[in-house]
Amino acid sequence: MRSAQTKYYCALKERKEMNILILVDWQNLFKTCEGKFHLDKVVEEIIRRALERGVLQEIRLFIPNYQLIAGPWKLINRLQLKYGLAVSICPCLREGAENGEGYKDLVDFEVLRWITKYLHPGTPPELVVFVSGDGHFLVAANEAKTRGKEVEFWIVNPETTSGAILGFQTFREIKIPGEPIFAEEEENAFIATLDKIQKGGETDEADKQRLSFLRKASEILAVIEEPFTLEKKIQEVNQELQQRLGISEKEAKEILKALMVLGAARIYPVASVGLTIDSTSLFLEWLRRKTEP
Repeated sequence: MRSAQTKYYCALKERKEMNILILVDWQNLFKTCEGKFHLDKVVEEIIRRALERGVLQEIRLFIPNYQLIAGPWKLINRLQLKYGLAVSICPCLREGAENGEGYKDLVDFEVLRWITKYLHPGTPPELVVFVSGDGHFLVAANEAKTRGKEVEFWIVNPETTSGAILGFQTFREIKIPGEPIFAEEEENAFIATLDKIQKGGETDEADKQRLSFLRKASEILAVIEEPFTLEKKIQEVNQELQQRLGISEKEAKEILKALMVLGAARIYPVASVGLTIDSTSLFLEWLRRKTEP
């Protein structure tokens, strides 16, 4: 008689699609791509490959917390909002850093801890993909295997990848056409206003009007009954904001992004969940009080 685990593997092979979880070592990916590839193109290629193989459950970035202080947090946030990426912030230590300077992150440990907490035998996902060239992630990969998961490493540059990973049972190179390095984003006037307030700066009438627009937009979005996931639907929401608030397309996009940056609005296009407004957001409560007549 076949064991339950054997039956699970047999059923998995018979399935045309599998559930896929992608765990990304952000620092490793960022340093590998820096000055060579546009991160948007890399993420898009990862999504494309995953969707060719099955159902993409989630892409989760593991980011050392010092990145939020001195790192490319705007880039991380933009990728998170554009592609519906999940983010886990990982602690760092002074001890263990080279020459006692800087920080030693615990990303590999946090990935291992996350796997032991959330992955279970016989339940989705069936495939776990590690996007990293760091050999320390083999411990987490082996743990995922013990939990009945298929495991793969996807890498951007074999030349900067640990030999231990290159010798792993399954690794795939993510080949990206040459792209320009990261483009600077245009400044978001609504986020600039919020930055000004956070730093205790003087606000003018334009800032007050932007805060009022943010409040009104959150109220409009909160009553949208149908979640949307496609670009067409996103454009429809932008048009509604333009018409009801009398603003430009650029301002509508900036408002939506500002609400996402502050956690008041969330959109998950990869997982096809849609957009939600967190009516309990402390930011929205502050905004309501700030803009009361």
